[in-house]
Amino acid sequence: MAAERYRYYLRMRPPGIGCQPKGGLECIHAFERATYVESIGKWAWGWAEYTRPLTCDEIRDYELVRGTVGEEVSE
Repeated sequence: MAAERYRYYLRMRPPGIGCQPKGGLECIHAFERATYVESIGKWAWGWAEYTRPLTCDEIRDYELVRGTVGEEVSE
C-alpha cells in the first residue's frame, strides 16, 4: 500500500533550496514558467509533494496552495 502524499503549489517562485519546507519532502516539479493551474485558480511556478500534510504556518510562510496529487497541469 502506497503512503499518502500531499501536493502544494509554489505561487511566488520556482522550487529550489529554501523555497519550500524540507521536512517530509518527497518530490518536486518545476514548470518552465509561471503556469495557470485551473484546480487552484491561481498561477504557480511548480509543485512539491510531501509524505505529511504541511502546517498552516508552513503553507503561509512559503506562500503555498494545497493541490491534488496526480492532477495534470498543462504547461
